[in-house]
Amino acid sequence: MFNTKRVGLLFMSVVFLLVCACATNFASNESVCAKIPDGQTSVICQISEKVNVTPEAVSGVLKIANLAGVASKTYTVSQALAFIDRMEIILKDVQISGITYADFVIFITKEYNALPPEVQALFVILEDFKLIDIPEIQLVKLTDYDFGMISRHFAAQRKVLMPFLVLSYLPQDFIRIFI
Repeated sequence: MFNTKRVGLLFMSVVFLLVCACATNFASNESVCAKIPDGQTSVICQISEKVNVTPEAVSGVLKIANLAGVASKTYTVSQALAFIDRMEIILKDVQISGITYADFVIFITKEYNALPPEVQALFVILEDFKLIDIPEIQLVKLTDYDFGMISRHFAAQRKVLMPFLVLSYLPQDFIRIFI
């Protein structure tokens, strides 16, 4: 007789691998920092070049941390999406008036410190950004290109979380068939 739990886990693993393979095949190897239009700049890209970490790498780690938070039931998908919504609203407001990288780090640090310790543990990568000390860049205001990157990151976070949101509305008996 089949062990439905193992079959469901195997099925979900195969689907995950297929999604990853497709995403890898269609993903561009060129960094977003290499695609800055002529006449524009990016403070985030200047800093990423100095610390030798691409924005895509940071975004990927944050997506994994978010998935781990939801999968471990540290927080719900709805809570994660509400946090993203709040960050987007605040960042749209500061985009109008402008914000320096240093002020952006202070803002993110304040939001990070307000999170429960178990959530902070998932997003420990943010600790490193408080330590970056590049005075010639830190006082430069984030550009429209930077805000575009941040906005695309939030969209990618939403995309990663949406399947979990759909699953949260399915009856538990239906989900147990596959797990």
